[in-house]
Amino acid sequence: MAINLLSAALCKNAGSEGAAIRKLPDGDGLYFWVYQDGRKYWRMRYWQSGKEKSLSLGVYPQVSLSSARKKRDEVRKQLEANLDPSAERKAANLRRKLISENSFQAVAMEWYAKQIHTWVTDMMVCHQILLLAVCLNCRYLMVGYWWRRVRCVLPWDFIAIAVQSLPR
Repeated sequence: MAINLLSAALCKNAGSEGAAIRKLPDGDGLYFWVYQDGRKYWRMRYWQSGKEKSLSLGVYPQVSLSSARKKRDEVRKQLEANLDPSAERKAANLRRKLISENSFQAVAMEWYAKQIHTWVTDMMVCHQILLLAVCLNCRYLMVGYWWRRVRCVLPWDFIAIAVQSLPR
C-alpha cells in the first residue's frame, strides 16, 4: 500500500470540489478531510475487532502534514500492541481530569465552599476572607504546592506554609 501520497502544497490548496466532505488519502489509514466551508481535518481510519473506527488527529493548519504522519505512526504502534487508540485517548483524558480535580487548590476551595455556610457573624466574615486568601494565596506557589496533588502534600508542608503566613 502506498503511503505519503499528500504534499504540503496539496493540503494548503485543497478544496471540497462541490462535495460535502472530500476525503484525501495519505496512506496507511491517514485521511485529510476537507469540508465545503473550508474546514480541514486529519482523521485516522483503523479496524479493531473487525469494526472500522475513526480517530481525529487534529485541525489543519494547527497540525501539519508531518505532525499528522507522526501521529499516524503512534496510532499504528498502539494498534500493533493490541490497544484501541480511541479508548487510550479517553483514559488519558480521564486521568488528567482526575489529577486536576485532586489538586490542593481544588480540595481547599471545595472545603471552603462547604464551610462558608457555617460562618455567620461579622467576626466570621473576617475569618472567611482570611481563609479564602489562604486558599488562593501565592504562598502555595512559592512553596510549590499550588498544583500539587493532595496525596503529595505532607504534614510538614502545611507547617512551612503556616510559618510563612505568621506576622514577624
